[in-house]
Amino acid sequence: MRAIHLFPDLAGAVDLAAFRRRHDPLAAKIPPHITLVFPFESAMADAALVAHVRQVTESAAPFSIVLGAAERQAPDYVWLPVVGGAARIQDLHEDLYTGPLAEFRRRDCAYRPHLTIGRVDGGRDEVLREARAIVLPAEITIDRVVIERILPDGGSELLHSFPLIPGAAS
Repeated sequence: MRAIHLFPDLAGAVDLAAFRRRHDPLAAKIPPHITLVFPFESAMADAALVAHVRQVTESAAPFSIVLGAAERQAPDYVWLPVVGGAARIQDLHEDLYTGPLAEFRRRDCAYRPHLTIGRVDGGRDEVLREARAIVLPAEITIDRVVIERILPDGGSELLHSFPLIPGAAS
């Protein structure tokens, strides 16, 4: 199974890392990420996927995003919505779901750029209050798109990284 993500640089967001360790079962398996292409199973060769993502990203420049206050999403997710830069992420999402990835586009939910930070089964109000207290950088730079392979244990293995080039026509 593979997926395509943005990995915002949140190394200095200590509160976020601590929150994820407590509330996100994937915290030790994959860094904080914004999903562009949801996990999909396909016999498509890695080289074909790499070529498609390269074609989509070759004219994309780095950009900044701003994350909003934590929200609870059904059934049991806590996420940070992208409130600044969401249109750029939406455009990448749309462009990636063309050509060889068109058949994998999810039609069961509207795409809304976000960073999932946890799952909760109980104490939802307390967890949401805790999440809303997380201190984040005012602006976060997005400078690469990543294809990852999802391992059987839910871990993540980098398949390919595409740096976004300053000065590219976005």
